Amino acid sequence: MHNIVMDNYKDHIAIIGSGIAGLAIGCILLKEGVPSIIFEKHSKLGSHGAGISLSPNALRVLRYMGLEDEVEKISKLSLTTKIQDNTKTLYSSSSNVRTTSREMLYKILLNKYKSYGGRIIYNHELRKIDSDSSKVFFQNNSNFVVKHVIACDGIKSISRNSISESASTPSYSGYSAWRGIIKSEDNSINLHLSKNSHIVSYPIDNEFTSFVAVIKTANEYKEAWKIEGSTDEMKADLSMHSIKLVSKLAKSNEVFKWGIYKRPDVNKLFVKNITFLGDAAHPIVPFLGQGGCMALEDAYIFGKLLTKYRDDIAHAQREYKRLRAPRLRMVKRMSETQGYLYHLSNPLIISIRNFLMRNSSSTTEKRLMRIWDYDPNNDLK
Repeated sequence: MHNIVMDNYKDHIAIIGSGIAGLAIGCILLKEGVPSIIFEKHSKLGSHGAGISLSPNALRVLRYMGLEDEVEKISKLSLTTKIQDNTKTLYSSSSNVRTTSREMLYKILLNKYKSYGGRIIYNHELRKIDSDSSKVFFQNNSNFVVKHVIACDGIKSISRNSISESASTPSYSGYSAWRGIIKSEDNSINLHLSKNSHIVSYPIDNEFTSFVAVIKTANEYKEAWKIEGSTDEMKADLSMHSIKLVSKLAKSNEVFKWGIYKRPDVNKLFVKNITFLGDAAHPIVPFLGQGGCMALEDAYIFGKLLTKYRDDIAHAQREYKRLRAPRLRMVKRMSETQGYLYHLSNPLIISIRNFLMRNSSSTTEKRLMRIWDYDPNNDLK
């Protein structure tokens, strides 16, 4: 079969992937009059039973995008955050984190993107990118010449792996996870700690609660968002937690399992005429709930830089790396430290951790503020 060559997008920014980062930067660019087009490998969007937490730094980005009212309508502002070790409460604090389903956030971003005249070309799975000619090749044998490529295609980014000098194989973090959605009217973010494991749950609306259960294990699950597992298998993995808690989670209609992966550094944010956002640039272990939040920050910063330096994209890329790399390294380091603290196995060290959590709440909150107080407009001044 001959390749179909099309060059009608040569003045467009090509966005690979219509996830949170892709839709967000598409909105920002179109609002500012920068032509862009999204290519998506699937035939439609889907979240497969996943929730998302939006801390103040992400909510600030969404407010700047004009989405604050819509987000408030589809999310819950949890009243408290609680951390427990078995039945003992270690930490409790008022919360200013909003929680919702990924699907609802996608819909808000998608509607905003369409309101600007945005278009998504579905069923276009990337095969490779020629960064010198700015040509993108897809599995269906269609090709497009574009102005620039923004890679938002996740941790298994084909965009990244198609460029040999940028390739960086994700490595297993040592953690695997389960997720699902159950009926519950609890209005708190709850974190349950146990030996080598933790479970976090939060409301996504007035009726349902999303949960993620993480185990520290050498049994490496695949990095795949859509692999269904059995509740019996999940119960076995979470046997270190209370039977009552795990039985409650097992009432989910479907549960999904996946391995948590990471890359060794976050310095490779662009290569030639390709810029990486979100997990394509810097997958971060999820123990501070910052994966989606960092994707929104990336999109806002790079979108505004492209608008400012639209005739000098290389300058925009350099500024993007200068502004983002230090913060991403900090969040990555803090998330990995939190993962270590959540998944201890030594009883003595666990008792020390629990003592510190009970008696150092101000220190914990001060650490979180380093992430939550971030205002991207201060960086862009």
